[in-house]
Amino acid sequence: MPIFLHDVEQVEIFKGPQSFTVGQNAMAGLIRVNTIDPKAFFESKFSIDVGNYGKNNLTFMLNQPLNANTALRVSVAKNKDDGFIFNNYYGKYLNGKNELISNFKVKYNKALSSGNLFSFSAMSMHSDLDNGNDKWSHSNFNELDVTNFETDTDFIGRDTFLGKSNIIKGTFVDNKNFQKINLIFTKSKYDLNYDYDGDWSNESHWNDLYTNPLSESYSENAYSYWAFPTFESRSRHDNSMEFKLSKSFKKHNLIFGIFKKEITERDIGTGFIFDLGVGYVDNYKTRYSTDYNSFYIQHTLSLDDEKSLTLNFRNDDYNNEFDYNYTYYDNNSYLTSEYKTDGQVYKYSNSIQSFRIGTNIDNFYFSVSKGHKAGGMNLSPSSLVTANNDTVTVLNNIDRKYDPETNINYDIGYSLNFNNLNLNLTLFYMDRKNVQVKLQDQIGDCPTCYLFITKNITEAINTGIDLESSYRLNSNFLMFLNLGLLETERANYSHTNYAGTTNYYLKRELSNAPKWSLATGFEYSLNDLFFLRYDISSKDSYYYYDDLNDKSSVTTTHNINSRYIIDENINLTIWVKNLTNKVYPAHIYNFSHGPGLEAQQWKSPTLPMTYGLKIDYKF
Repeated sequence: MPIFLHDVEQVEIFKGPQSFTVGQNAMAGLIRVNTIDPKAFFESKFSIDVGNYGKNNLTFMLNQPLNANTALRVSVAKNKDDGFIFNNYYGKYLNGKNELISNFKVKYNKALSSGNLFSFSAMSMHSDLDNGNDKWSHSNFNELDVTNFETDTDFIGRDTFLGKSNIIKGTFVDNKNFQKINLIFTKSKYDLNYDYDGDWSNESHWNDLYTNPLSESYSENAYSYWAFPTFESRSRHDNSMEFKLSKSFKKHNLIFGIFKKEITERDIGTGFIFDLGVGYVDNYKTRYSTDYNSFYIQHTLSLDDEKSLTLNFRNDDYNNEFDYNYTYYDNNSYLTSEYKTDGQVYKYSNSIQSFRIGTNIDNFYFSVSKGHKAGGMNLSPSSLVTANNDTVTVLNNIDRKYDPETNINYDIGYSLNFNNLNLNLTLFYMDRKNVQVKLQDQIGDCPTCYLFITKNITEAINTGIDLESSYRLNSNFLMFLNLGLLETERANYSHTNYAGTTNYYLKRELSNAPKWSLATGFEYSLNDLFFLRYDISSKDSYYYYDDLNDKSSVTTTHNINSRYIIDENINLTIWVKNLTNKVYPAHIYNFSHGPGLEAQQWKSPTLPMTYGLKIDYKF
């Protein structure tokens, strides 16, 4: 669920496998965002943030006590900008943002006569995102070496999200018996639409580019213009329940929890979905559901104030179902079939256990943990029937399911808080089995016809160092340095695609795994009225995909943020992101853009320099 950070109390980042005592399992880490609870006093805040590319961002927060035990908190954020990519066909910017996010929260607290505490809260979050989706060009934006980014699409793409999530939470604290009970219910619904112009062009532009003999891009095999508008929609229902009991006695703390989650997702794709030569699938519907149940138990033994030992165990059960149907367009009769299906409901279940053993001794900690990533099913059709009643195999039976990925992770850490120096150092080694990799097959030379497959390979390793540090020179000046070093390697593997061609992939680094990442900078404050922060973020190149050798550039981004406190109610902030105005590829794809055209590498750009002025007013 998207959320702006203007009314967030804390963002917690947990690294490594989490056989965790909150919510669902996480294999390689967990990010938890805690919004601010209603408070027992009145407060209200308002901010306006304006910047280049037509940026207008408004936020509002109101906290209002209702009585001695009850308070509510309302926050709203509206974000709008024009985008930075200009569409020549329509004569306007079409990759802008238009986002509205709200959060309503009410909380009741009661101190009982027994000395125990009871609290009840209800929260409703709403997200409405209506963003443009026009970010690809036949010119590749001159390899991103331009000041003006332009496209020529004649179909207006969109990237929308409409979501609502309701959460009810009850907490009972038994101070006499040193125990605490939490009960949480959530109910969510998400609707997503992702539409785009698959040919990135219009008829005049396409023919001038590819069928005009005077053009540098001319190809004698190129077809005349054929529109490829593509529509993808997804509707997801998500219900969960969690019960957690914690109890402390002497040096022991015990936690027991039960977590249950039910997910049903329905997807629809419309356009050129699967090209079969004599026709194509023009509508493809899927239903995917997951019934997820888990329980966990944790015991922490406190040896003294600086030493503890934690044992954690978790069991997760997954039950998945999938089915599909489709319509087929015949190129000869120009007719679309009725909905077809193979008549099967595919099912896949798995159960897996996780654990963690950890100890803290003074400034050192050590842990061994087992984590996992759930298995599931690929959502492509097994076979398709053409208008001639010919059956075409699309997804091989062996590729329908993929198993859970597991890992054993070893962490050794050291933390230091000495005078003005703060330091956290972690060394880790992760041994991964049944590693899940993602593969993609383009069907023919249709630019929108793809199979996306997740499959298991034998093994991989991740090992590295994380360093977080800061040093305060004086009361006004703070320097910080965060550094990550990472080495990865995955095993050889092969895959036989829908056409019967076997591709072999040699041992190499994992995708999305830069060898190093760096964040450094300083913060300066003067007389509690002026604040300045300058930071640099950089990371090494990395492979974009598991099955392709395309690599990103080494990226470096400079940001600056200065804030001036005018009075106790008003703050003024000036900010600049990407100070050097350096643009990098956000995504890279290799494919043929249409019949008769050679496959080549395509790039979409990251954001150029953005800047703005923000005013915060506190009532």
